[in-house]
Amino acid sequence: MKKKNEVFSQYIDQYLPTIHNTLRALRSCNLNPQIPYAQFLFSVTEYFGLLYLTSKGIYEKKSPNNFIDFFGSQHFPVEERCKSRLLWLIRNGLMHQIFPKGCGIGVCLEDQLFFSSKNNNNMIILNLRYFDAIIILAVESLIKNFEENEKLIENLHKKLIIEHYGFDDHKELDKEILSSFGGDYSKIFSNC
Repeated sequence: MKKKNEVFSQYIDQYLPTIHNTLRALRSCNLNPQIPYAQFLFSVTEYFGLLYLTSKGIYEKKSPNNFIDFFGSQHFPVEERCKSRLLWLIRNGLMHQIFPKGCGIGVCLEDQLFFSSKNNNNMIILNLRYFDAIIILAVESLIKNFEENEKLIENLHKKLIIEHYGFDDHKELDKEILSSFGGDYSKIFSNC
């Protein structure tokens, strides 16, 4: 129980309210800020994908497999799992080039991950409304899995509490401050 509490406290409970509040805000804008909405959905998928693979004993913080394997897992609808690599390609375009590679993002009321844009030469469009819905269900399913499976908690605790606490972000920050500012934290707050 102690390990589960440590894992949930550090990696799930503190983030869920922010995730839900952010999604509520993005949805309430009539889905107009589509780029940040899509980017946030991709980030949520990637984050929980990292937890998903880490729970299986695989810790690769920046691996595309975090996203691809999670989206291809039992936590997502069977009919959508084969689209994990296509989504990764779209994610890369959206995160690194502002726009998705070779397709678009938008919303439609249908329960399908992609739709064809009749107004834009039948371009493939990622349906953000449906993407949002299945991500939330997948995250809930994954968390339930963690709650019920002690082995998954053991793996998460070993990798994320003992070996790589906080994803080692503090270590990466310290290296950057040493490299860029000679280790002097006060230089961060002054002009370059």
